[in-house]
Amino acid sequence: MRFNAGPFGEASNTVALDALFYQFPLGKSTTVILEANAGAADDFTNTVNPYFDGDGGSGALSNFGTRNPIYYLTAGTGIALRHQFGEKLELSLGYLAGNAASPTRGNGLFNGSYGALAQLTFKPTSTMALGLTYVNSYNFVTGTGSNASNFPVRLGSFGFDTEDNLKTSSNSYGAQASWRVRPGLAIGGWAGYTNQRILSNLATPTGSVQRGDQKIWNWAVTVAFPDLLKEGNVAGFLVGMEPRVTSSTNRTLPEDKDTSLHIEGFYQFKLSDNISITPGVIWLTAPDHNKSNSDLVIGVVRTTFTF
Repeated sequence: MRFNAGPFGEASNTVALDALFYQFPLGKSTTVILEANAGAADDFTNTVNPYFDGDGGSGALSNFGTRNPIYYLTAGTGIALRHQFGEKLELSLGYLAGNAASPTRGNGLFNGSYGALAQLTFKPTSTMALGLTYVNSYNFVTGTGSNASNFPVRLGSFGFDTEDNLKTSSNSYGAQASWRVRPGLAIGGWAGYTNQRILSNLATPTGSVQRGDQKIWNWAVTVAFPDLLKEGNVAGFLVGMEPRVTSSTNRTLPEDKDTSLHIEGFYQFKLSDNISITPGVIWLTAPDHNKSNSDLVIGVVRTTFTF
């Protein structure tokens, strides 16, 4: 879930610097973005999920509902650019390092975790958009979906007694689409595939994890009703499958047994130009893609103040 994400997720009463970046034009068609801190894919890429991708302050109430999870495989510090090929086609490129400020071995701008993203966004009309995305990443997870799809940082859920993370690399592919059918109705969705590879063996007091590959899929369908009942309001509904391991060559980290659905609905009500309230419900069937787990229903009320 999105709540307490980012630099505020590990402590209460904390003041922290979140996103900090600087962008400037390079000619008439190109924009360069320098990401100094907490950079993310949506800083330089169209995630093709309007009305849902409000980066936590508006739209969807969960990380999964906000955008295709493969976008979370790049974050941190780096550089990106956007280039327009006319009015209908845009190319986005970006490289972000997860721990660029650390001088220790296995960290830094080029020696630690990173995500490199490339996307073509096609807008045939003012009401339609299609995005085709590729992400190459090292030592990043989406933070959404099953424990198995995030095992490098969730080994404890498999009974492995270790504080070490497994070194992994991944190649991810995504397709996103949106269509504003009419002024009060928009439909969209996405599909994402990740091929993740364990790069090293890991021995722990409670067992060992060997090298191997995992295939991870996710998808979603969205429906939004902008300006419902009042201008500035929006209602949204989403049904999808959070990242699920469909195949694994590692016996100690097998594929997910079952399929869980993520069902989410919200209504964002604009009280004023500065305040909005968003009640909503998130329903997870078979959490962790395991039907042995009881369904999980979460009620949420979010209040956003804009200054």
